[in-house]
Amino acid sequence: MSSSCVDLIVPHAPSRLRAFCSSLDRCCRASCPYVYAVLLFFGCQHACDAGEKSLPELVGATNAAFELGRESARISFQIRAPKGPALPRRNGPARRAFLNIENITSDKSAPSYSLYLNIPPGARPQDYPDQRIGNLALFGLVESSHSDQNAANSGLSLRLEVTSVYAHLVAASKWDAQRLHLTFVPRPWDGPVKVRVGRVSLYLE
Repeated sequence: MSSSCVDLIVPHAPSRLRAFCSSLDRCCRASCPYVYAVLLFFGCQHACDAGEKSLPELVGATNAAFELGRESARISFQIRAPKGPALPRRNGPARRAFLNIENITSDKSAPSYSLYLNIPPGARPQDYPDQRIGNLALFGLVESSHSDQNAANSGLSLRLEVTSVYAHLVAASKWDAQRLHLTFVPRPWDGPVKVRVGRVSLYLE
C-alpha cells in the first residue's frame, strides 16, 4: 500500500479541496480501494460539500427606524453588489437572497402585512403577485416589545428567504442593483396602528 495514500490530509482551504480530491483519486482508487472509499466518504466528499457553501453577505440596510400604520408603506434603501462570500459564480447572480426585518415593536396589537419587493412607484402591489415575498405576522408583538424599544433584542424579528422573487427579477431585468424597494400592505384593521421597525437588511449568499 502506498504511504502517500494514507498520509493524505483533508485541506481546510476551499481552493485546495478540488486538488485534494483529484490527488486522492489518482493515488488510491487503484492501489488501495478500501482506504480510498473511507477517505472519500469521511474526508473529501464532506469537505468538498462544505467548500461549495457560501456565507450570507450583507449588501444593504436601512439607516434609521421607521413606522408602519393602517395604510400601505413603501421604503427604500441603498444596496451594493457583493464583494465577498456572495460574489457571483460564473457571472451568475447569487444563489440565495434573504431579507431581515428586525426590532419590530408596538404598544398595541397590529395587523399583519403582506410584503412586496421592488413594486414600481404608484403601482398597486396586488397587481404584482409574483413579487410578493411573504407575510409579516405580528403575533406577540406587544408582549415582545420592551420598554426600551431601541434595545437590539426588543420586539419581533423575521428572516425571509426571497430567492425566488430575486431570481425572477434578475431574469426579467427588473432587479435594481442600487436600491431595494419594500412595500408593506396591511390587512384591514379597526383602530389606530403604530408599529416601529428598527431595521431592514438584505443578505445575498
